[in-house]
Amino acid sequence: MYKTDGVKNVLEAVRQRKSLIHIIVGQVSVNDCANVVLALGGRPITAECPLEVEQITGNADSLAVSFANITQGRAEAIMLSGRVASEKNIPSVIDVVGVTCSDYRVELAKKFIEECKPVVIKGNISEIRKMASVMAVLNDEVLPDYAGNVGIDASASDIEAMSDEEKLADMGELVRHFAKNTGAVVLASGVVDIVSDGERVEYVPGGKPQMARVTGTGCMLNSAVATTISCCGYRLEDVMDAVVCASKIMKTCGEFADESSGLGSYRVNLIDAISKYRMF
Repeated sequence: MYKTDGVKNVLEAVRQRKSLIHIIVGQVSVNDCANVVLALGGRPITAECPLEVEQITGNADSLAVSFANITQGRAEAIMLSGRVASEKNIPSVIDVVGVTCSDYRVELAKKFIEECKPVVIKGNISEIRKMASVMAVLNDEVLPDYAGNVGIDASASDIEAMSDEEKLADMGELVRHFAKNTGAVVLASGVVDIVSDGERVEYVPGGKPQMARVTGTGCMLNSAVATTISCCGYRLEDVMDAVVCASKIMKTCGEFADESSGLGSYRVNLIDAISKYRMF
């Protein structure tokens, strides 16, 4: 357990502990996710076989699960690992990828949140709107369902709204409300990342448009979150600080990565920037 003091303390804690991060994500981005964990000083393991994931999660320092490229076997592994993490007080983060375009993913996300009690719920702003609406219904409240079938990207209207201060503040209130309802820290990613623990709301601007054009940067952020929360236990104040640190690291490195040679080299340069990141 530690009290965060910005990015320096978070990264020092991860590097000293050599945190073991269990990642369950689709094959499209699993290599980049593992490299992000390594770049931040952690140790990744990407096991997803349902026959072994309970044991592996039980020995990990944190768990990152994602609905990107979901399969029946991966869904089973996600639930098995999530339950173990909850039972053993191992912090977990769920990335609710694609809940705006698949009822199956919505139901799976609801089940994971209710049964596995992740300490962090992550998604783009449209995905968070969708889950906020779904979970509000479960709590006998009324929230409009803002998100339509927009695939795995945030809707154009949500992206545009982030440039309007008043609308951005409304989004922050929605994120805070959802965090309060679930007891988790919520991270809504976008042009501006919004993070709330149900009380505080933090806004993290930055990054580059190229980040949205490279497959897997959202999953990379999810893995960064799992890495930064691996040393902070369950106190929401500490978890939120760690999540904000992960967001700042990804945004800053997205800005420093050189995109001049195209998206392929930008992806590599992004991981390079994360491995060289210092705020000391």
